[in-house]
Amino acid sequence: MSMGLTRRHDSFYVEFHVFDDGKHLRLAPPAAGRLKRWKVGSRNQRSARDQEAVIKTRLLAGQMLSPSANGRRPSRFGNGPKPT
Repeated sequence: MSMGLTRRHDSFYVEFHVFDDGKHLRLAPPAAGRLKRWKVGSRNQRSARDQEAVIKTRLLAGQMLSPSANGRRPSRFGNGPKPT
């Protein structure tokens, strides 16, 4: 099962299976949904576990906004709409 806290060479990552309804991300059972990963940005395991708890709580409550909630996907090249 690949959920929770994982360690990479540069930092810790938190990963969970989530459902994306277009507005919010919600926690999904393991084998359902898609795997979403957040970079914790710390090499300290204790602070990474604290961040994991915060992310899981927000997913369970439905408070995490979907990346597609603003109407466009992030572009790899930054070719989004120009500010006016």
